[in-house]
Amino acid sequence: MILQGQYERALDVALETCAATVASMRMHENLRDLASMELDIEVALGSKPNEAWNQAEREAAFMGQLPIVFQLGTIALTALVFSRRTSLRTAGG
Repeated sequence: MILQGQYERALDVALETCAATVASMRMHENLRDLASMELDIEVALGSKPNEAWNQAEREAAFMGQLPIVFQLGTIALTALVFSRRTSLRTAGG
């Protein structure tokens, strides 16, 4: 998604994933229980704002925003290098 420029969708998926992770950690201490559970994220985390949602959103920020920042930085640097090379070639340098 990030490589295709779908940044908003990537952030949505990161939040959904982290919310499910935080909810499952709060509901089930035994990892074997995870395979058989039915998870209602809103019930598990409660209504916003609260500490559970804050934790999910912090984790989503790292999971979603950091890769986007790196991708945008890469695009900016690549475009800069490309534009410099093009202008040098155009100028005959």
